[in-house]
Amino acid sequence: MIEFETPTSFHELIHCLEDIDAHYVGRRYAYEEYELYDLIFDRYEFTNKTDEEIESEATTYSENKINLEKNAYLCELNAENAKYTHIEQNVSAMETEEKNKIISEYNKRIENLRADAVKRGVASSTALVNAINLIESERSDKLASTTAKYLNMSNEVKGEKEKIAVKIQNAESYFGLKLQSEKEEKIKELKEKRSKDIFEQYDYNMRMHEKEVKNLNMLNRARMHLSLEYIAITHEPLTNPQKDVLGYFKDVIKVMDQYFYTLDAVTAYEIFLREGILSYYLTTDYYSIMREKYNARIALESGS
Repeated sequence: MIEFETPTSFHELIHCLEDIDAHYVGRRYAYEEYELYDLIFDRYEFTNKTDEEIESEATTYSENKINLEKNAYLCELNAENAKYTHIEQNVSAMETEEKNKIISEYNKRIENLRADAVKRGVASSTALVNAINLIESERSDKLASTTAKYLNMSNEVKGEKEKIAVKIQNAESYFGLKLQSEKEEKIKELKEKRSKDIFEQYDYNMRMHEKEVKNLNMLNRARMHLSLEYIAITHEPLTNPQKDVLGYFKDVIKVMDQYFYTLDAVTAYEIFLREGILSYYLTTDYYSIMREKYNARIALESGS
């Protein structure tokens, strides 16, 4: 509760009454209750990558991808080369083994033929010699064919290994070019994404700014409306029931008593009756009560 200054003169009394009147009008409609706050929308904050950062990311990405492809390709070629190396290392042994089988087979045929000729008593016949010569000729042809087969196989293996060696040799330049192409493509992709992010960031932030401006304009209109309404209200006089509820008359009577009880009873009563302005701050009932109170004080102090 506010304490008003104790008046020491009639002029100060009127000043106090004016303060009370102004205070209670403002108290009824305190402007702070209508305080409005601006709305602030969060901005989309995004640190876009520099060209250097994009190139570094593209390089790392491309090297990892192409190296995986290159290693897989070389692994496949090396496995193929190992297969042909194994054949190359064993082709002579395979040829020898097959020729031994051929020789053994034909020798057995000749032995069987001679054994049969002995049984029939023609071991020294011309027919036996001719038959043996024929078998030996077949054996020689078979061995020559086998030699040619394994020579051809050896040449084929050598040719395949040479092709693989060329592929391995060319892999460095091939994957080097592919790496450069992949890197350029990735840089293009990342720069396009950066441009898209920048646009989305700008577009979002502009929409948030427009919302803030719109909200601020709305708030300014609302504040202006409330200010005008407040000014209009605070210039309206309080009704007597409102004054009573707020404690207005209690403060008015208090400062009046503070002043009039500093005067002698007769003077106080005369001034109270003479100064009609005092009735402005009191209802008819309160004015009558105050008048009777000051009049009764005269009788009380005179002893009658």
